[in-house]
Amino acid sequence: MKTNSEGYRFLQEEIAALNTAKETYLKNRTMNNRIEFKLQIMNIYSVINSVWCDRVISQEEADELRNEYYWGNLNGEFF
Repeated sequence: MKTNSEGYRFLQEEIAALNTAKETYLKNRTMNNRIEFKLQIMNIYSVINSVWCDRVISQEEADELRNEYYWGNLNGEFF
């Protein structure tokens, strides 16, 4: 990972946004919070692909991030 790059900082910001949306939804399961959480889940997949294409992260790192943040949340017991 190129931890000092703009792409890496962007990835970290988007992961934080996803985690915030998840925490908000788990605390208050309203439809708006559910929609925001789902949007963040969809967004993180695109962000991971983007930083991978820019060679900020390797293929293996991208796969690990997708499994943790995309598939892990999508397949969770949230919906």
